[in-house]
Amino acid sequence: MYRHSQIMVAVLLLAGVGLAQAARAQDSIKYGVIGQFTGPFAVTGEQYKQGLEAFLAQHGATAGERKIELVYRDTGGPNPAQAKRLLVDAGYPSGFDAGDLTPLPPFTTFGEAAASSLAAVGIRSRVRTMERATFMESWRTKKLSGVIMAASTAPGNAAARLEAFVVSTSPYAAGGYPDIDELFHAQAQQRDRKRREAMLHQIQRLIHDRVMFGPIFEPAILHGVGPRVQEAGVGLSPQIYFTSPYEDMRLKKP
Repeated sequence: MYRHSQIMVAVLLLAGVGLAQAARAQDSIKYGVIGQFTGPFAVTGEQYKQGLEAFLAQHGATAGERKIELVYRDTGGPNPAQAKRLLVDAGYPSGFDAGDLTPLPPFTTFGEAAASSLAAVGIRSRVRTMERATFMESWRTKKLSGVIMAASTAPGNAAARLEAFVVSTSPYAAGGYPDIDELFHAQAQQRDRKRREAMLHQIQRLIHDRVMFGPIFEPAILHGVGPRVQEAGVGLSPQIYFTSPYEDMRLKKP
């Protein structure tokens, strides 16, 4: 799961409350865009920036009487020097051996890229490849060790994903935490939508705080949209949210 672009777009609506209508009309609505605008993946960040600005140029940069303002924050991209310092602080000045690094087929090249990035900071691993059905069975039966580089596009909501990958009894979980298990079972019995949502958010915060997963790449999905597109292909396969199959995408004749 490489490609550490991990562009995260956070929308921060900053609006005054209780201001006079005339004063509000002068205030801008600020949208925060967090991404990598420098470093090895700056080209991806620049594409996000250009896309957002092109949309505003085409559809207008106002909402009612208020101007829309984009505020960019650069994450700077991967920082090997900082990673090495963190390893030293953790007691691994010479790095360590992480064992096998097994990527979900067919993402073998992503696995090799991830292994190279880890090696650059002193974390040694060996890329292990296998056929997809063998990988899934080995993962389900807890036979994989080291680093498991996985991705999932299975349908479902937050609870369905937690049940499959986080709860300690899940088929694809490696260990777990009793408090997270208890929260999961409690939310499953909770009939109040808001309370259940709060419990799921609490579980997600615990997963993040305990670094149970390492998000290290974000797939770029192709979409066919625009005035020249006759058939975008989106929705032709009911469970796929992007253009698929690509062969069915058609452009309008000139």
